[in-house]
Amino acid sequence: MAGLIQGLADRAEARKKKVAEWRMRTPNMSHLGFQGAFAEARKAGVKTFFWHGTEYTTRLADEEPAARKVYVIGSLRNPRIQVIAQELREHLECEVFDDWYAAGPEADDYWKAYEQARGRSYPQALQGHAAKNVFKFDRTHLEAATDVVLVAPAGKSGHLEFGWAAGKGKRAFYHFPDQDEERWDVMLQFATGVSVGMEQLLEQMS
Repeated sequence: MAGLIQGLADRAEARKKKVAEWRMRTPNMSHLGFQGAFAEARKAGVKTFFWHGTEYTTRLADEEPAARKVYVIGSLRNPRIQVIAQELREHLECEVFDDWYAAGPEADDYWKAYEQARGRSYPQALQGHAAKNVFKFDRTHLEAATDVVLVAPAGKSGHLEFGWAAGKGKRAFYHFPDQDEERWDVMLQFATGVSVGMEQLLEQMS
Protein backbone atom coordinates (compact mmCIF):
# COMPACT_ATOMS: atom_id res chain seq x y z
CA MET A 1 0.00 0.00 0.00
CA ALA A 2 2.83 2.36 0.92
CA GLY A 3 4.48 1.65 -2.44
CA LEU A 4 1.25 2.44 -4.31
CA ILE A 5 0.81 5.73 -2.46
CA GLN A 6 4.41 6.68 -3.15
CA GLY A 7 3.98 5.81 -6.81
CA LEU A 8 0.94 8.06 -7.09
CA ALA A 9 2.79 10.86 -5.34
CA ASP A 10 5.75 10.51 -7.70
CA ARG A 11 3.45 10.63 -10.74
CA ALA A 12 1.72 13.74 -9.39
CA GLU A 13 5.06 15.44 -8.82
CA ALA A 14 6.23 14.51 -12.32
CA ARG A 15 3.06 16.01 -13.76
CA LYS A 16 3.62 19.26 -11.83
CA LYS A 17 7.13 19.51 -13.26
CA LYS A 18 5.84 18.82 -16.77
CA VAL A 19 3.18 21.54 -16.45
CA ALA A 20 5.76 23.99 -15.08
CA GLU A 21 8.09 23.28 -18.02
CA TRP A 22 5.23 23.64 -20.49
CA ARG A 23 4.25 27.03 -19.03
CA MET A 24 7.81 28.27 -19.36
CA ARG A 25 8.02 27.45 -23.07
CA THR A 26 4.47 28.48 -24.01
CA PRO A 27 3.71 32.20 -24.58
CA ASN A 28 1.58 33.68 -21.81
CA MET A 29 -1.07 35.86 -23.40
CA SER A 30 -3.24 36.38 -20.30
CA HIS A 31 -2.81 40.16 -20.47
CA LEU A 32 -4.73 40.19 -23.76
CA GLY A 33 -8.33 39.40 -24.59
CA PHE A 34 -8.75 35.91 -26.00
CA GLN A 35 -9.07 36.98 -29.64
CA GLY A 36 -6.06 39.25 -29.30
CA ALA A 37 -4.06 36.44 -27.69
CA PHE A 38 -5.07 34.02 -30.45
CA ALA A 39 -4.08 36.48 -33.19
CA GLU A 40 -0.76 37.34 -31.52
CA ALA A 41 0.13 33.66 -31.05
CA ARG A 42 -0.60 32.92 -34.72
CA LYS A 43 1.40 35.94 -35.77
CA ALA A 44 4.32 34.68 -33.65
CA GLY A 45 4.09 31.30 -35.38
CA VAL A 46 3.56 29.21 -32.24
CA LYS A 47 1.24 26.20 -32.22
CA THR A 48 -0.06 26.67 -28.67
CA PHE A 49 -0.41 29.54 -26.22
CA PHE A 50 -1.31 29.95 -22.53
CA TRP A 51 -4.34 32.06 -21.60
CA HIS A 52 -5.65 32.28 -18.03
CA GLY A 53 -4.48 28.82 -17.02
CA THR A 54 -5.55 26.94 -20.14
CA GLU A 55 -3.61 25.80 -23.19
CA TYR A 56 -5.08 26.68 -26.56
CA THR A 57 -3.94 25.70 -30.04
CA THR A 58 -3.47 28.16 -32.87
CA ARG A 59 -4.22 25.37 -35.36
CA LEU A 60 -1.05 26.17 -37.28
CA ALA A 61 -0.19 23.16 -39.46
CA ASP A 62 3.20 21.46 -39.33
CA GLU A 63 3.76 21.95 -43.04
CA GLU A 64 4.94 25.10 -44.74
CA PRO A 65 2.58 28.06 -44.28
CA ALA A 66 0.01 28.52 -47.02
CA ALA A 67 0.66 31.07 -49.73
CA ARG A 68 -0.74 34.49 -48.97
CA LYS A 69 -4.29 35.07 -50.18
CA VAL A 70 -6.14 38.33 -49.67
CA TYR A 71 -9.96 38.38 -49.62
CA VAL A 72 -11.37 41.83 -50.42
CA ILE A 73 -14.61 42.51 -48.54
CA GLY A 74 -17.01 45.23 -49.55
CA SER A 75 -20.21 46.31 -51.25
CA LEU A 76 -21.40 45.17 -54.68
CA ARG A 77 -22.25 48.83 -55.31
CA ASN A 78 -18.78 50.16 -54.54
CA PRO A 79 -16.93 50.89 -57.83
CA ARG A 80 -13.60 51.04 -55.99
CA ILE A 81 -13.50 47.32 -55.21
CA GLN A 82 -11.85 46.22 -58.46
CA VAL A 83 -9.41 49.13 -58.46
CA ILE A 84 -8.22 48.41 -54.92
CA ALA A 85 -8.03 44.67 -55.59
CA GLN A 86 -5.84 45.27 -58.65
CA GLU A 87 -3.51 47.57 -56.73
CA LEU A 88 -3.13 44.90 -54.06
CA ARG A 89 -2.24 42.30 -56.72
CA GLU A 90 0.39 44.54 -58.24
CA HIS A 91 2.05 45.63 -54.99
CA LEU A 92 1.73 42.51 -52.82
CA GLU A 93 2.24 40.01 -55.65
CA CYS A 94 -0.17 37.47 -54.20
CA GLU A 95 -3.61 36.06 -54.94
CA VAL A 96 -6.36 38.61 -54.33
CA PHE A 97 -9.96 37.40 -54.32
CA ASP A 98 -12.74 39.78 -55.36
CA ASP A 99 -14.64 37.46 -57.72
CA TRP A 100 -17.88 37.97 -55.74
CA TYR A 101 -17.98 41.47 -57.27
CA ALA A 102 -18.79 39.98 -60.69
CA ALA A 103 -22.41 39.43 -59.61
CA GLY A 104 -23.09 43.12 -60.20
CA PRO A 105 -24.51 45.98 -58.12
CA GLU A 106 -28.12 44.77 -58.18
CA ALA A 107 -27.56 41.07 -57.45
CA ASP A 108 -29.01 41.27 -53.92
CA ASP A 109 -32.03 43.25 -55.15
CA TYR A 110 -32.85 40.67 -57.84
CA TRP A 111 -32.47 37.82 -55.34
CA LYS A 112 -34.82 39.59 -52.92
CA ALA A 113 -37.41 40.25 -55.66
CA TYR A 114 -37.25 36.63 -56.83
CA GLU A 115 -37.75 35.23 -53.33
CA GLN A 116 -40.57 37.65 -52.52
CA ALA A 117 -42.31 36.70 -55.77
CA ARG A 118 -42.27 33.11 -54.49
CA GLY A 119 -43.90 34.28 -51.27
CA ARG A 120 -40.85 33.63 -49.12
CA SER A 121 -39.80 35.66 -46.07
CA TYR A 122 -36.21 36.78 -45.47
CA PRO A 123 -35.41 33.84 -43.11
CA GLN A 124 -36.96 31.40 -45.59
CA ALA A 125 -35.02 32.88 -48.51
CA LEU A 126 -31.76 32.34 -46.62
CA GLN A 127 -32.49 28.61 -46.70
CA GLY A 128 -33.00 28.60 -50.48
CA HIS A 129 -30.60 27.04 -52.96
CA ALA A 130 -29.44 30.38 -54.37
CA ALA A 131 -28.55 31.84 -50.97
CA LYS A 132 -26.87 28.62 -49.81
CA ASN A 133 -24.81 28.43 -53.00
CA VAL A 134 -23.57 32.04 -52.78
CA PHE A 135 -22.83 31.67 -49.06
CA LYS A 136 -20.79 28.51 -49.65
CA PHE A 137 -18.87 30.17 -52.49
CA ASP A 138 -17.92 33.21 -50.41
CA ARG A 139 -17.16 31.24 -47.26
CA THR A 140 -14.90 28.78 -49.08
CA HIS A 141 -12.65 31.60 -50.26
CA LEU A 142 -12.92 33.46 -46.96
CA GLU A 143 -11.70 30.37 -45.12
CA ALA A 144 -8.78 29.98 -47.55
CA ALA A 145 -7.66 33.60 -47.10
CA THR A 146 -4.75 34.59 -44.90
CA ASP A 147 -5.72 38.29 -44.97
CA VAL A 148 -8.95 40.21 -45.45
CA VAL A 149 -9.41 43.85 -46.40
CA LEU A 150 -12.76 45.51 -45.77
CA VAL A 151 -13.23 48.46 -48.10
CA ALA A 152 -15.58 51.00 -46.52
CA PRO A 153 -18.41 51.66 -46.78
CA ALA A 154 -19.75 48.12 -46.35
CA GLY A 155 -22.99 46.58 -45.21
CA LYS A 156 -24.08 43.84 -42.81
CA SER A 157 -22.58 40.98 -44.82
CA GLY A 158 -19.24 42.72 -45.12
CA HIS A 159 -18.96 43.39 -41.39
CA LEU A 160 -20.03 39.85 -40.54
CA GLU A 161 -17.31 38.49 -42.84
CA PHE A 162 -14.74 40.85 -41.37
CA GLY A 163 -15.58 39.95 -37.77
CA TRP A 164 -15.59 36.23 -38.56
CA ALA A 165 -12.16 36.48 -40.21
CA ALA A 166 -10.67 38.50 -37.35
CA GLY A 167 -12.05 35.96 -34.87
CA LYS A 168 -10.35 33.18 -36.82
CA GLY A 169 -7.00 34.89 -36.36
CA LYS A 170 -6.66 36.12 -39.93
CA ARG A 171 -4.99 39.47 -40.58
CA ALA A 172 -7.94 41.83 -40.92
CA PHE A 173 -7.47 45.33 -42.36
CA TYR A 174 -10.18 48.00 -42.29
CA HIS A 175 -9.70 50.44 -45.16
CA PHE A 176 -11.13 53.88 -45.91
CA PRO A 177 -10.21 54.71 -49.54
CA ASP A 178 -10.28 58.52 -49.17
CA GLN A 179 -11.11 59.69 -45.66
CA ASP A 180 -12.35 58.24 -42.41
CA GLU A 181 -16.00 58.39 -41.47
CA GLU A 182 -17.56 61.40 -39.83
CA ARG A 183 -18.58 59.17 -36.92
CA TRP A 184 -15.66 57.31 -35.29
CA ASP A 185 -15.90 53.86 -33.68
CA VAL A 186 -13.47 52.53 -31.05
CA MET A 187 -14.28 48.89 -31.87
CA LEU A 188 -12.20 49.11 -35.04
CA GLN A 189 -9.36 48.17 -32.69
CA PHE A 190 -10.31 44.55 -33.41
CA ALA A 191 -8.71 45.12 -36.82
CA THR A 192 -5.07 44.31 -37.52
CA GLY A 193 -4.81 47.75 -39.07
CA VAL A 194 -6.99 50.74 -39.98
CA SER A 195 -5.93 52.77 -42.99
CA VAL A 196 -6.97 55.92 -44.85
CA GLY A 197 -5.74 55.92 -48.43
CA MET A 198 -3.97 53.24 -50.44
CA GLU A 199 -0.48 54.19 -49.31
CA GLN A 200 -1.33 53.50 -45.65
CA LEU A 201 -2.99 50.19 -46.52
CA LEU A 202 -0.02 48.93 -48.51
CA GLU A 203 2.37 49.99 -45.77
CA GLN A 204 0.38 48.06 -43.16
CA MET A 205 0.12 44.94 -45.31
CA SER A 206 3.74 44.85 -46.47
